[in-house]
Amino acid sequence: MVELGVLVKGTLPHPLKKLDDGSVVPDVSYEELHEFNQRNVLDQIELAVEAEQLGYEFVMHPENHFYLLAHNSPTPLQVQAAVAARTDRIRLVQMANILPWNDPLKLSERLGMLDVLSDGRVEVGIGTGDGPREYGLFRHYWQQPSGESDDAWQGFVEKFEIMREAWTTGAVSYDGDVHRIPPPDFEYRNDLELAYLEEVSDRDPGEFIREADAGSTVLEGVSVFPRPKQDPHPQFWKPISSVEAAEWAAEHGVNGCARCMDFEATSTLIDAYYAAAEDAGWPDHRETDDGEPFRFGWDADRRRGMAVQVPIFNTDVASEAAFERWKLGRECAQSFYRGRLPDDQAADFTVDAQAEIEDNDAPIVGDAAHVAAELETLIEVCGCRDIALVPIVDVIGLRYEDKLEQLAAFVDEVVPRLGTEPAGSPTR
Repeated sequence: MVELGVLVKGTLPHPLKKLDDGSVVPDVSYEELHEFNQRNVLDQIELAVEAEQLGYEFVMHPENHFYLLAHNSPTPLQVQAAVAARTDRIRLVQMANILPWNDPLKLSERLGMLDVLSDGRVEVGIGTGDGPREYGLFRHYWQQPSGESDDAWQGFVEKFEIMREAWTTGAVSYDGDVHRIPPPDFEYRNDLELAYLEEVSDRDPGEFIREADAGSTVLEGVSVFPRPKQDPHPQFWKPISSVEAAEWAAEHGVNGCARCMDFEATSTLIDAYYAAAEDAGWPDHRETDDGEPFRFGWDADRRRGMAVQVPIFNTDVASEAAFERWKLGRECAQSFYRGRLPDDQAADFTVDAQAEIEDNDAPIVGDAAHVAAELETLIEVCGCRDIALVPIVDVIGLRYEDKLEQLAAFVDEVVPRLGTEPAGSPTR
């Protein structure tokens, strides 16, 4: 069984140009960049709405900030709220909310609202982030540690724990190395709240407010409203790019999502995830499922396991011009990566889409039969007949209609060749 997801990264459809040094950049003015970013907000929503009609089961939106020459998706929850209002079935995954850049209580509130608005379709992606500009700016604002420090990882773990507590307890009270909620000895007085807690509620008032010296009161716990519709809370996800990340996710009942460029490397991550889940006793956020093994690859009934993102381009349905736009888009992404490298490393880095195709298992480029055959190889290498596949068609410079054409062809021309039907049923 194949369950289909779609990644909507928010890449801009502007024209591109190649510079003399081989780098690829947008061929638009700075003001036009703003116009393309505005248009792209609406395109992200439309593509997700169309994906439901095509039969995709879930959509993923990332969180990215401040990029001059790459995709920006600063508030995936707002985009997904708009998607929720226009869809009935497709599930809403953030890949991912970058926890070091978010307040855990505020994020818990926003996710709870989205889960209510979507009638329980939210799945919560959490990540650590890797953008040096984003980390530098948000660290400056909030005095947080840098992304590469042990304190940053500890902060990520604590935010994850705070979010779970916000959704499963009466009031959040957390004393960690990085976070203390509420702040120590935070004086707070509201006689009406205290009267409600003492005379009406079924909770111990001491969970929320504690009497202190000289008749003052201290805030002991914080209530988060609304709770998500899903009980006890939505499923968590995490991007997986290392064995250590796979093991952490599995040990905490968190789904994983791997970006595939090499089939064997992806298989290693999936194996590590399931081995760690088994060793940890198959943890799950639902009491009824906690301790129960889930299917290898992807368990669609429980929505548990690992998803695999694979960049693809189907040449059957694309014009030659669209294929050229796609290749330039890949080279623009390569150029952006090269631009972050030290001079000695940048000198050895090649910007070449064709070389990328030839040197890696993915991107998978070719006609529908070739794309399907390569995906069959991926499934065989990973050893999982049940798989959650996320074809990546979102590339800088590719137009909205190009992306939609690729998504439709994947359902119509590629998936039937895999020998199994997608979990969703097209409604178009």
